[in-house]
Amino acid sequence: MSTFELQEFFLVALPGLEDIVQAEVRDWFPDFESKLEHGGVTVMAPLAEGLAMNLALKTPTRILLRMKTFRCKDFPKLYNKIAAFPWKEWIDPTCEIKIHVSTRLSRLKIKNRIEETCKDGWIEYQKKQNVICIRGKTADMFVRFINDDCTISLDTSGERLHKRGQRQFIGEAPLRETIAASLLQHLGRKHAWNIPGNIELVDPMMGSGTFLLEAAFRDELVEARDFAFERFAAQPDAKPKLQTKRPKFDSLIGFEKDLKTQAAAKVNLKDTSRVTLKKEDFFDAKPLPPAGNKQRWVIANPPYNERIKVKEPLPDLYARLFAKAEEVAKPDLACFLLPSKSVKGKFDLPRGWKVLEKRPFLNGGIPVVAFVFGRSDGISSKKVPSAD
Repeated sequence: MSTFELQEFFLVALPGLEDIVQAEVRDWFPDFESKLEHGGVTVMAPLAEGLAMNLALKTPTRILLRMKTFRCKDFPKLYNKIAAFPWKEWIDPTCEIKIHVSTRLSRLKIKNRIEETCKDGWIEYQKKQNVICIRGKTADMFVRFINDDCTISLDTSGERLHKRGQRQFIGEAPLRETIAASLLQHLGRKHAWNIPGNIELVDPMMGSGTFLLEAAFRDELVEARDFAFERFAAQPDAKPKLQTKRPKFDSLIGFEKDLKTQAAAKVNLKDTSRVTLKKEDFFDAKPLPPAGNKQRWVIANPPYNERIKVKEPLPDLYARLFAKAEEVAKPDLACFLLPSKSVKGKFDLPRGWKVLEKRPFLNGGIPVVAFVFGRSDGISSKKVPSAD
């Protein structure tokens, strides 16, 4: 195995956000070849640099290293492939292996038996290497069968990458950090073409502060947690550096009426001095002072009436939220993450707002649409178009 030989990595992404993951790869690693796939992005990179993607990227769910792909229609062949592969060139062979199986349109489709076969093959490999499995030292192997083609991958991430090691407390209906990072990066990349200065970000329903936390540490490496690649034979040989210029979030404002949740946000955001936390219901808030030479963006993940129940119809709540956002913040740009089932019809927007973009995806299995609004001053009240 050459240090500079290109390896194939698969960056797992939420369906609907794959292009955002690919764009982030280009921000940090412009020389990497990448290709969009459903549910992720394939990246070709030298091993050490590819492993370092875990430290820099904020939008993927996890990063897999694809080891081998082969035709396989029977269990003996699967066993022999696992037992004969030179695993010690890649990973500590004393690891206890965990197998994750997916199968579609293949002769081998009994997941439990596939898992047992792979574990038996791993144990046989350990015997050949004369090593003993060390309990507690684990590695995760992903085995995917599609049309009788088997792909074996090793997980390089460990815990899912939305766990940064910074957020200590979560709210009642937390938003994953990867989603927050994806939306913030996408807004900056696609809609910040004419920004004269930095950005003031306002979250009217901040919960435990996920949007604000991701904005504060967007361009910093993730180093406050463990990664699976630490058990690999190769290691990142240099810390990655951002290769593109991004607009800076230099002022963060969050509203939260629940005192317990607000206290959690305060702990989560203790390492940044750019944040102002307001202990009040956004619907009772007074207008903020002008943002000066900054742009002001509003971003929110309001209740879906799932885990957090609301007393009024969701379209009415969202219309009130938009109107209050205009009254309190007068944003240059606004993004609201809304459940698809509640935006089938139309509802009023504040005067001067227009829809710039609608992006559908899944949030925790719930179909949602990220609505992006910009200003169209002088145009009368418009309607939110259907998400269909």
